Amino acid sequence: MLVFFSLPRYNEEDGDEEMKVCLYTEGEKLFSKSGLGKAIRHQEKALESVGVSYTTNIKDDYDVLHVNFYGPNSFALAKMAKKHGKKIVYHAHSTEEDFKNGFIFCKQISPAFKKWLIKCYSLGDVIITPTPYSKRLLEGYGIKKKIYAISNGIELDKFKCDKSQRKTFRKRYNFKEDDKVIIGIGLYIERKGIVDFVELAKRLKDYKFIWFGYSPLSAATKEVREAVNTKLDNLTFAGYVEQEKIIEAMNGCDLYIFPTFEETEGIPIIEACACKTKALIRDIPIFEDWLEDGVNVYKAKDIDEFEGYYGIGVISDNEAQPLMVKSHLGAFAICTVGRINNLDELTKLCFDKGVTHFLETSSGDINPTELVASLINHKETFEEGLEYVQDMVDGSMSVLVLTNKGIYASRDKYGRTPLVIGKKDSGYCMTFESSAFLNLGYTHYKDLGPGEIVFVDENQCTTLKEAGEEMKICSFLWVYYGYPS
Repeated sequence: MLVFFSLPRYNEEDGDEEMKVCLYTEGEKLFSKSGLGKAIRHQEKALESVGVSYTTNIKDDYDVLHVNFYGPNSFALAKMAKKHGKKIVYHAHSTEEDFKNGFIFCKQISPAFKKWLIKCYSLGDVIITPTPYSKRLLEGYGIKKKIYAISNGIELDKFKCDKSQRKTFRKRYNFKEDDKVIIGIGLYIERKGIVDFVELAKRLKDYKFIWFGYSPLSAATKEVREAVNTKLDNLTFAGYVEQEKIIEAMNGCDLYIFPTFEETEGIPIIEACACKTKALIRDIPIFEDWLEDGVNVYKAKDIDEFEGYYGIGVISDNEAQPLMVKSHLGAFAICTVGRINNLDELTKLCFDKGVTHFLETSSGDINPTELVASLINHKETFEEGLEYVQDMVDGSMSVLVLTNKGIYASRDKYGRTPLVIGKKDSGYCMTFESSAFLNLGYTHYKDLGPGEIVFVDENQCTTLKEAGEEMKICSFLWVYYGYPS
Protein backbone atom coordinates (compact mmCIF):
# COMPACT_ATOMS: atom_id res chain seq x y z
CA MET A 1 0.00 0.00 0.00
CA LEU A 2 1.26 3.48 -0.88
CA VAL A 3 -0.15 6.78 0.38
CA PHE A 4 -0.58 9.47 -2.27
CA PHE A 5 -1.55 13.12 -1.97
CA SER A 6 -3.52 15.28 -4.36
CA LEU A 7 -0.42 16.75 -5.96
CA PRO A 8 0.34 17.55 -9.61
CA ARG A 9 1.82 14.80 -11.81
CA TYR A 10 3.88 15.04 -14.94
CA ASN A 11 3.64 12.64 -17.87
CA GLU A 12 6.08 13.03 -20.76
CA GLU A 13 3.50 11.93 -23.34
CA ASP A 14 0.87 14.55 -22.57
CA GLY A 15 2.92 17.15 -20.73
CA ASP A 16 1.15 16.80 -17.40
CA GLU A 17 3.00 17.19 -14.12
CA GLU A 18 3.92 14.18 -11.96
CA MET A 19 4.59 13.75 -8.23
CA LYS A 20 8.15 13.11 -7.07
CA VAL A 21 9.09 11.65 -3.68
CA CYS A 22 12.24 12.24 -1.67
CA LEU A 23 13.14 9.19 0.46
CA TYR A 24 15.30 10.40 3.32
CA THR A 25 17.01 8.23 5.92
CA GLU A 26 19.41 9.94 8.24
CA GLY A 27 22.51 7.79 8.78
CA GLU A 28 21.44 5.35 6.06
CA LYS A 29 24.82 3.60 5.92
CA LEU A 30 24.61 2.87 9.63
CA PHE A 31 21.25 1.12 9.18
CA SER A 32 21.89 -0.56 5.82
CA LYS A 33 22.34 -3.99 7.45
CA SER A 34 19.32 -3.71 9.74
CA GLY A 35 15.58 -4.19 9.31
CA LEU A 36 15.29 -0.46 8.63
CA GLY A 37 17.71 -0.83 5.73
CA LYS A 38 15.50 -3.55 4.26
CA ALA A 39 12.41 -1.38 4.70
CA ILE A 40 13.98 1.48 2.76
CA ARG A 41 14.89 -0.82 -0.14
CA HIS A 42 11.31 -2.07 -0.17
CA GLN A 43 10.02 1.53 -0.32
CA GLU A 44 12.16 2.15 -3.39
CA LYS A 45 10.86 -1.00 -5.08
CA ALA A 46 7.26 -0.09 -4.20
CA LEU A 47 7.58 3.34 -5.81
CA GLU A 48 9.25 1.84 -8.87
CA SER A 49 6.51 -0.76 -9.21
CA VAL A 50 3.80 1.92 -9.60
CA GLY A 51 5.88 4.29 -11.69
CA VAL A 52 6.35 7.03 -9.10
CA SER A 53 9.68 8.82 -9.44
CA TYR A 54 11.80 9.32 -6.34
CA THR A 55 15.14 10.66 -5.22
CA THR A 56 17.36 10.09 -2.19
CA ASN A 57 19.11 13.44 -2.68
CA ILE A 58 17.55 16.10 -0.47
CA LYS A 59 18.93 18.81 -2.77
CA ASP A 60 16.74 17.62 -5.65
CA ASP A 61 13.33 19.07 -6.27
CA TYR A 62 10.46 16.95 -4.92
CA ASP A 63 6.82 17.18 -3.86
CA VAL A 64 6.68 14.70 -0.96
CA LEU A 65 9.29 14.11 1.72
CA HIS A 66 9.26 10.56 3.15
CA VAL A 67 11.26 10.54 6.42
CA ASN A 68 12.46 7.21 7.85
CA PHE A 69 14.30 8.25 11.02
CA TYR A 70 13.90 10.42 14.07
CA GLY A 71 17.37 12.05 14.26
CA PRO A 72 17.94 15.81 14.55
CA ASN A 73 18.75 16.14 10.84
CA SER A 74 15.48 14.39 9.98
CA PHE A 75 13.57 16.75 12.24
CA ALA A 76 15.28 19.82 10.76
CA LEU A 77 14.69 18.67 7.18
CA ALA A 78 11.00 17.97 7.87
CA LYS A 79 10.58 21.44 9.43
CA MET A 80 12.22 23.04 6.41
CA ALA A 81 10.16 21.01 3.92
CA LYS A 82 6.97 21.94 5.75
CA LYS A 83 7.95 25.61 5.62
CA HIS A 84 8.30 25.31 1.82
CA GLY A 85 4.90 23.69 1.43
CA LYS A 86 6.06 20.13 0.88
CA LYS A 87 3.86 17.25 2.00
CA ILE A 88 5.48 14.97 4.60
CA VAL A 89 5.14 11.25 5.19
CA TYR A 90 6.78 10.33 8.48
CA HIS A 91 7.57 6.63 8.79
CA ALA A 92 7.31 5.58 12.44
CA HIS A 93 9.62 2.58 12.60
CA SER A 94 10.33 3.11 16.30
CA THR A 95 8.39 3.47 19.53
CA GLU A 96 9.43 4.05 23.12
CA GLU A 97 8.48 0.45 23.82
CA ASP A 98 11.02 -1.05 21.40
CA PHE A 99 13.67 1.54 22.28
CA LYS A 100 13.90 1.23 26.04
CA ASN A 101 15.37 -2.29 26.19
CA GLY A 102 17.86 -1.76 23.41
CA PHE A 103 21.38 -0.44 23.91
CA ILE A 104 23.04 0.75 27.09
CA PHE A 105 21.26 3.69 28.84
CA CYS A 106 18.19 3.39 26.57
CA LYS A 107 15.98 2.48 29.51
CA GLN A 108 17.00 5.61 31.41
CA ILE A 109 16.35 8.03 28.56
CA SER A 110 13.24 6.37 27.10
CA PRO A 111 10.71 8.89 28.59
CA ALA A 112 12.58 11.76 26.92
CA PHE A 113 12.89 9.67 23.74
CA LYS A 114 9.10 9.25 23.64
CA LYS A 115 8.58 13.02 23.80
CA TRP A 116 11.07 13.47 20.96
CA LEU A 117 9.31 10.86 18.83
CA ILE A 118 5.98 12.64 19.30
CA LYS A 119 7.61 15.91 18.23
CA CYS A 120 9.13 14.31 15.12
CA TYR A 121 6.16 12.22 14.03
CA SER A 122 3.77 15.14 14.50
CA LEU A 123 5.51 16.91 11.62
CA GLY A 124 4.04 14.36 9.21
CA ASP A 125 0.91 15.13 7.25
CA VAL A 126 0.40 11.40 7.59
CA ILE A 127 2.30 8.75 9.55
CA ILE A 128 3.08 5.23 8.37
CA THR A 129 3.89 2.51 10.90
CA PRO A 130 4.37 -1.22 10.25
CA THR A 131 1.49 -2.82 12.17
CA PRO A 132 -1.88 -2.19 13.80
CA TYR A 133 -0.11 -2.83 17.11
CA SER A 134 2.42 -0.02 16.60
CA LYS A 135 -0.41 2.18 15.32
CA ARG A 136 -2.27 1.67 18.62
CA LEU A 137 0.87 2.61 20.55
CA LEU A 138 1.30 5.84 18.59
CA GLU A 139 -2.36 6.74 18.98
CA GLY A 140 -1.86 6.18 22.70
CA TYR A 141 0.86 8.85 22.62
CA GLY A 142 -1.83 11.38 21.75
CA ILE A 143 -0.60 11.98 18.18
CA LYS A 144 -3.51 13.44 16.23
CA LYS A 145 -2.27 12.93 12.67
CA LYS A 146 -3.68 10.22 10.39
CA ILE A 147 -1.77 6.95 10.95
CA TYR A 148 -1.63 4.11 8.42
CA ALA A 149 -0.51 0.61 9.36
CA ILE A 150 1.51 -0.75 6.40
CA SER A 151 3.88 -3.69 6.66
CA ASN A 152 7.51 -3.18 5.72
CA GLY A 153 7.09 -6.36 3.69
CA ILE A 154 9.43 -9.13 2.60
CA GLU A 155 10.62 -10.40 -0.78
CA LEU A 156 8.55 -13.53 -1.36
CA ASP A 157 10.51 -14.43 -4.47
CA LYS A 158 13.54 -14.91 -2.20
CA PHE A 159 12.10 -16.07 1.11
CA LYS A 160 10.52 -19.41 0.25
CA CYS A 161 10.80 -23.04 1.23
CA ASP A 162 13.84 -24.72 -0.33
CA LYS A 163 14.99 -27.71 1.71
CA SER A 164 17.82 -28.35 -0.76
CA GLN A 165 19.66 -25.61 1.15
CA ARG A 166 19.75 -27.73 4.31
CA LYS A 167 22.92 -29.55 3.26
CA THR A 168 24.69 -26.32 2.23
CA PHE A 169 23.85 -24.61 5.51
CA ARG A 170 25.06 -27.52 7.61
CA LYS A 171 28.28 -27.86 5.66
CA ARG A 172 28.98 -24.13 5.98
CA TYR A 173 28.76 -24.21 9.78
CA ASN A 174 30.03 -27.77 10.36
CA PHE A 175 26.73 -29.22 11.56
CA LYS A 176 25.98 -32.89 11.03
CA GLU A 177 22.85 -34.00 9.18
CA ASP A 178 21.32 -35.36 12.39
CA ASP A 179 22.23 -32.34 14.56
CA LYS A 180 19.22 -30.48 15.89
CA VAL A 181 20.00 -26.88 14.93
CA ILE A 182 18.25 -23.83 16.39
CA ILE A 183 18.84 -20.35 14.95
CA GLY A 184 18.25 -16.84 16.24
CA ILE A 185 18.50 -13.50 14.42
CA GLY A 186 19.01 -9.96 15.68
CA LEU A 187 21.32 -7.23 16.89
CA TYR A 188 23.24 -7.65 20.13
CA ILE A 189 20.58 -5.91 22.19
CA GLU A 190 18.63 -7.00 25.24
CA ARG A 191 15.26 -6.51 23.57
CA LYS A 192 15.98 -9.22 21.00
CA GLY A 193 16.11 -11.86 23.73
CA ILE A 194 19.70 -12.86 23.08
CA VAL A 195 20.32 -13.45 26.80
CA ASP A 196 17.53 -16.04 26.89
CA PHE A 197 18.86 -17.59 23.67
CA VAL A 198 22.23 -18.20 25.33
CA GLU A 199 20.56 -19.51 28.48
CA LEU A 200 18.67 -22.04 26.35
CA ALA A 201 21.96 -23.17 24.84
CA LYS A 202 23.26 -23.76 28.36
CA ARG A 203 20.19 -25.79 29.32
CA LEU A 204 19.84 -27.79 26.10
CA LYS A 205 23.32 -29.11 25.48
CA ASP A 206 22.15 -31.73 22.97
CA TYR A 207 21.03 -28.97 20.56
CA LYS A 208 23.16 -26.69 18.40
CA PHE A 209 22.47 -22.95 18.66
CA ILE A 210 23.61 -20.31 16.19
CA TRP A 211 22.84 -16.56 16.32
CA PHE A 212 22.99 -14.35 13.23
CA GLY A 213 23.41 -10.59 13.54
CA TYR A 214 25.82 -8.08 14.97
CA SER A 215 26.10 -4.69 16.63
CA PRO A 216 28.99 -3.20 18.64
CA LEU A 217 29.25 -4.77 22.09
CA SER A 218 30.49 -1.44 23.43
CA ALA A 219 26.90 -0.19 23.07
CA ALA A 220 25.33 -3.30 24.64
CA THR A 221 24.22 -3.81 28.22
CA LYS A 222 26.35 -5.83 30.64
CA GLU A 223 23.99 -8.82 30.40
CA VAL A 224 24.23 -8.88 26.61
CA ARG A 225 28.03 -8.56 26.63
CA GLU A 226 28.28 -11.49 29.03
CA ALA A 227 25.89 -13.56 26.90
CA VAL A 228 27.78 -12.93 23.64
CA ASN A 229 31.11 -13.72 25.32
CA THR A 230 29.79 -17.07 26.57
CA LYS A 231 31.84 -20.02 25.31
CA LEU A 232 29.83 -23.20 24.75
CA ASP A 233 30.50 -26.14 22.45
CA ASN A 234 26.91 -25.95 21.15
CA LEU A 235 26.74 -22.16 20.66
CA THR A 236 27.93 -20.14 17.65
CA PHE A 237 27.75 -16.41 16.95
CA ALA A 238 27.88 -16.10 13.17
CA GLY A 239 27.85 -12.28 13.10
CA TYR A 240 26.33 -10.32 10.24
CA VAL A 241 25.73 -12.35 7.08
CA GLU A 242 24.11 -11.48 3.76
CA GLN A 243 20.42 -12.15 3.20
CA GLU A 244 21.12 -15.23 1.08
CA LYS A 245 22.79 -16.94 4.05
CA ILE A 246 19.81 -16.11 6.30
CA ILE A 247 17.49 -17.76 3.77
CA GLU A 248 19.84 -20.74 3.69
CA ALA A 249 19.81 -20.95 7.50
CA MET A 250 16.02 -20.78 7.69
CA ASN A 251 15.76 -23.66 5.24
CA GLY A 252 18.57 -25.63 6.88
CA CYS A 253 17.73 -25.36 10.57
CA ASP A 254 15.30 -27.42 12.63
CA LEU A 255 13.84 -24.46 14.53
CA TYR A 256 13.91 -20.66 14.44
CA ILE A 257 13.57 -19.05 17.87
CA PHE A 258 12.47 -15.42 18.12
CA PRO A 259 12.73 -14.58 21.86
CA THR A 260 12.23 -10.84 21.32
CA PHE A 261 10.54 -8.83 24.06
CA GLU A 262 9.17 -6.06 21.80
CA GLU A 263 8.81 -5.29 18.09
CA THR A 264 6.97 -2.85 15.88
CA GLU A 265 6.66 -5.69 13.35
CA GLY A 266 9.30 -8.42 13.59
CA ILE A 267 10.23 -9.05 9.96
CA PRO A 268 12.35 -12.19 10.66
CA ILE A 269 9.33 -14.19 11.80
CA ILE A 270 7.48 -13.28 8.59
CA GLU A 271 10.51 -14.43 6.61
CA ALA A 272 10.64 -17.67 8.62
CA CYS A 273 6.95 -18.36 7.95
CA ALA A 274 7.51 -17.70 4.24
CA CYS A 275 10.28 -20.33 4.30
CA LYS A 276 7.95 -22.68 6.19
CA THR A 277 10.50 -22.86 8.99
CA LYS A 278 9.28 -24.21 12.31
CA ALA A 279 9.27 -21.21 14.63
CA LEU A 280 9.02 -20.63 18.36
CA ILE A 281 8.36 -17.01 19.37
CA ARG A 282 7.78 -15.09 22.56
CA ASP A 283 4.11 -14.61 23.33
CA ILE A 284 3.91 -10.80 23.29
CA PRO A 285 1.19 -8.34 22.17
CA ILE A 286 2.68 -7.53 18.73
CA PHE A 287 2.05 -11.13 17.62
CA GLU A 288 -1.46 -11.55 19.05
CA ASP A 289 -3.48 -10.50 16.01
CA TRP A 290 -1.79 -12.48 13.26
CA LEU A 291 0.37 -15.35 14.59
CA GLU A 292 -1.56 -18.22 16.17
CA ASP A 293 0.03 -20.66 18.60
CA GLY A 294 0.11 -24.15 17.12
CA VAL A 295 -0.96 -22.96 13.66
CA ASN A 296 1.79 -20.91 11.99
CA VAL A 297 4.12 -20.67 15.03
CA TYR A 298 4.57 -21.92 18.57
CA LYS A 299 4.58 -19.45 21.45
CA ALA A 300 6.29 -19.30 24.83
CA LYS A 301 5.96 -16.72 27.58
CA ASP A 302 9.32 -17.14 29.33
CA ILE A 303 12.60 -19.04 29.34
CA ASP A 304 11.05 -22.09 31.00
CA GLU A 305 8.36 -22.34 28.33
CA PHE A 306 10.98 -21.90 25.62
CA GLU A 307 12.82 -24.85 27.12
CA GLY A 308 9.52 -26.74 27.16
CA TYR A 309 7.52 -28.78 29.64
CA TYR A 310 6.22 -31.52 27.36
CA GLY A 311 7.32 -33.68 24.48
CA ILE A 312 6.47 -36.94 22.72
CA GLY A 313 8.32 -39.16 20.29
CA VAL A 314 8.40 -42.62 18.82
CA ILE A 315 10.72 -44.86 16.81
CA SER A 316 8.65 -45.84 13.79
CA ASP A 317 9.89 -48.10 10.99
CA ASN A 318 6.90 -47.62 8.72
CA GLU A 319 5.45 -44.10 8.83
CA ALA A 320 6.33 -40.53 9.71
CA GLN A 321 5.39 -39.52 13.25
CA PRO A 322 4.76 -37.72 15.53
CA LEU A 323 2.32 -35.73 13.39
CA MET A 324 1.22 -32.15 14.00
CA VAL A 325 -2.53 -31.64 13.67
CA LYS A 326 -4.81 -28.61 13.74
CA SER A 327 -8.51 -29.29 14.32
CA HIS A 328 -11.59 -28.06 16.17
CA LEU A 329 -9.97 -29.55 19.29
CA GLY A 330 -7.00 -27.22 18.86
CA ALA A 331 -3.41 -27.87 17.85
CA PHE A 332 -1.89 -31.17 18.95
CA ALA A 333 0.83 -33.68 18.17
CA ILE A 334 0.19 -37.41 18.06
CA CYS A 335 2.19 -40.63 17.96
CA THR A 336 0.95 -44.21 18.01
CA VAL A 337 2.11 -47.80 18.38
CA GLY A 338 -0.05 -50.65 17.11
CA ARG A 339 -1.72 -52.22 14.13
CA ILE A 340 -5.07 -51.44 12.49
CA ASN A 341 -6.54 -54.49 10.78
CA ASN A 342 -9.61 -52.62 9.52
CA LEU A 343 -7.68 -49.67 8.03
CA ASP A 344 -9.72 -49.59 4.79
CA GLU A 345 -13.03 -49.70 6.64
CA LEU A 346 -12.05 -46.82 8.96
CA THR A 347 -10.69 -44.81 6.03
CA LYS A 348 -14.06 -45.10 4.29
CA LEU A 349 -15.78 -44.08 7.53
CA CYS A 350 -13.67 -40.91 7.65
CA PHE A 351 -14.43 -40.10 4.02
CA ASP A 352 -18.15 -40.60 4.71
CA LYS A 353 -17.89 -38.12 7.59
CA GLY A 354 -16.36 -35.42 5.40
CA VAL A 355 -12.61 -36.02 5.50
CA THR A 356 -11.43 -35.08 2.00
CA HIS A 357 -8.03 -36.75 1.86
CA PHE A 358 -5.18 -38.51 3.65
CA LEU A 359 -1.48 -38.26 2.86
CA GLU A 360 0.03 -41.48 1.55
CA THR A 361 3.24 -43.05 2.85
CA SER A 362 6.06 -43.96 0.47
CA SER A 363 4.56 -47.44 0.14
CA GLY A 364 1.24 -46.00 -1.04
CA ASP A 365 -0.62 -46.75 2.18
CA ILE A 366 -2.40 -44.34 4.50
CA ASN A 367 -0.45 -43.32 7.59
CA PRO A 368 -2.26 -45.12 10.48
CA THR A 369 -1.33 -42.30 12.88
CA GLU A 370 -3.06 -39.76 10.63
CA LEU A 371 -6.12 -42.01 10.53
CA VAL A 372 -6.17 -42.19 14.35
CA ALA A 373 -5.94 -38.38 14.53
CA SER A 374 -8.92 -38.14 12.17
CA LEU A 375 -10.96 -40.53 14.35
CA ILE A 376 -10.14 -38.49 17.46
CA ASN A 377 -11.38 -35.37 15.67
CA HIS A 378 -14.80 -36.98 15.15
CA LYS A 379 -15.52 -36.27 18.82
CA GLU A 380 -15.81 -33.12 20.91
CA THR A 381 -13.02 -33.85 23.41
CA PHE A 382 -9.71 -35.69 23.35
CA GLU A 383 -11.00 -38.10 25.99
CA GLU A 384 -14.05 -39.00 23.90
CA GLY A 385 -11.91 -39.21 20.77
CA LEU A 386 -9.39 -41.61 22.31
CA GLU A 387 -12.16 -43.82 23.66
CA TYR A 388 -13.73 -43.79 20.19
CA VAL A 389 -10.43 -44.95 18.67
CA GLN A 390 -10.28 -47.91 21.06
CA ASP A 391 -13.86 -48.87 20.19
CA MET A 392 -13.36 -48.60 16.42
CA VAL A 393 -9.91 -50.12 15.85
CA ASP A 394 -9.74 -53.83 15.13
CA GLY A 395 -6.24 -54.68 16.30
CA SER A 396 -4.12 -52.73 18.75
CA MET A 397 -3.54 -49.01 19.19
CA SER A 398 -1.77 -47.18 22.01
CA VAL A 399 -1.71 -43.40 21.63
CA LEU A 400 0.04 -40.32 23.00
CA VAL A 401 -1.49 -36.90 22.26
CA LEU A 402 0.51 -33.78 23.09
CA THR A 403 -1.37 -30.50 23.69
CA ASN A 404 -0.22 -27.17 25.07
CA LYS A 405 -1.64 -28.15 28.45
CA GLY A 406 -0.26 -31.67 28.81
CA ILE A 407 -0.24 -35.18 27.36
CA TYR A 408 -3.09 -37.64 26.91
CA ALA A 409 -2.04 -41.30 27.07
CA SER A 410 -4.27 -44.17 25.99
CA ARG A 411 -3.30 -47.85 26.22
CA ASP A 412 -4.87 -50.14 23.66
CA LYS A 413 -8.21 -51.73 24.50
CA TYR A 414 -6.84 -55.13 25.49
CA GLY A 415 -3.47 -53.99 26.82
CA ARG A 416 -1.52 -55.79 24.09
CA THR A 417 1.22 -53.15 24.18
CA PRO A 418 2.52 -51.81 27.51
CA LEU A 419 2.35 -48.17 28.57
CA VAL A 420 4.21 -47.34 31.79
CA ILE A 421 4.33 -44.04 33.71
CA GLY A 422 7.39 -42.90 35.66
CA LYS A 423 7.66 -40.07 38.17
CA LYS A 424 10.23 -37.77 39.72
CA ASP A 425 10.05 -34.43 41.54
CA SER A 426 9.95 -32.36 38.34
CA GLY A 427 7.23 -34.33 36.54
CA TYR A 428 6.18 -37.54 34.77
CA CYS A 429 7.18 -39.58 31.75
CA MET A 430 5.52 -42.35 29.71
CA THR A 431 7.20 -45.19 27.86
CA PHE A 432 6.94 -48.74 26.53
CA GLU A 433 9.98 -49.82 28.55
CA SER A 434 10.36 -48.97 32.22
CA SER A 435 14.12 -49.56 31.88
CA ALA A 436 14.22 -46.18 30.14
CA PHE A 437 13.43 -44.53 33.49
CA LEU A 438 16.74 -45.44 35.11
CA ASN A 439 19.01 -43.08 33.16
CA LEU A 440 16.57 -40.20 33.58
CA GLY A 441 16.06 -40.38 37.33
CA TYR A 442 12.44 -41.55 37.25
CA THR A 443 10.86 -44.24 39.41
CA HIS A 444 7.92 -46.45 38.52
CA TYR A 445 4.57 -44.75 39.11
CA LYS A 446 1.99 -47.00 37.45
CA ASP A 447 1.22 -49.26 34.50
CA LEU A 448 -1.82 -48.22 32.48
CA GLY A 449 -4.41 -50.98 32.28
CA PRO A 450 -6.18 -52.13 29.11
CA GLY A 451 -8.10 -49.24 27.53
CA GLU A 452 -7.12 -46.84 30.32
CA ILE A 453 -6.84 -43.15 29.44
CA VAL A 454 -4.92 -40.61 31.54
CA PHE A 455 -3.99 -36.95 31.26
CA VAL A 456 -0.53 -35.94 32.50
CA ASP A 457 1.01 -32.54 33.10
CA GLU A 458 4.03 -31.51 35.15
CA ASN A 459 2.00 -31.62 38.37
CA GLN A 460 -0.23 -34.69 38.25
CA CYS A 461 -1.46 -37.78 36.43
CA THR A 462 -5.26 -37.85 36.19
CA THR A 463 -7.24 -40.94 35.16
CA LEU A 464 -9.95 -40.05 32.65
CA LYS A 465 -11.12 -43.58 31.85
CA GLU A 466 -10.60 -46.52 34.17
CA ALA A 467 -8.87 -49.65 32.90
CA GLY A 468 -10.94 -52.50 31.50
CA GLU A 469 -10.87 -55.99 32.99
CA GLU A 470 -9.88 -58.00 29.91
CA MET A 471 -6.12 -58.19 29.26
CA LYS A 472 -4.56 -59.81 26.16
CA ILE A 473 -0.92 -58.75 26.41
CA CYS A 474 1.34 -59.57 23.47
CA SER A 475 3.41 -62.64 24.41
CA PHE A 476 6.33 -61.54 22.24
CA LEU A 477 6.57 -58.19 24.02
CA TRP A 478 6.31 -59.93 27.39
CA VAL A 479 9.47 -61.87 26.60
CA TYR A 480 11.19 -59.06 24.67
CA TYR A 481 10.87 -56.44 27.42
CA GLY A 482 11.52 -58.95 30.16
CA TYR A 483 14.95 -59.87 28.79
CA PRO A 484 17.71 -58.59 31.16
CA SER A 485 19.48 -56.51 28.47
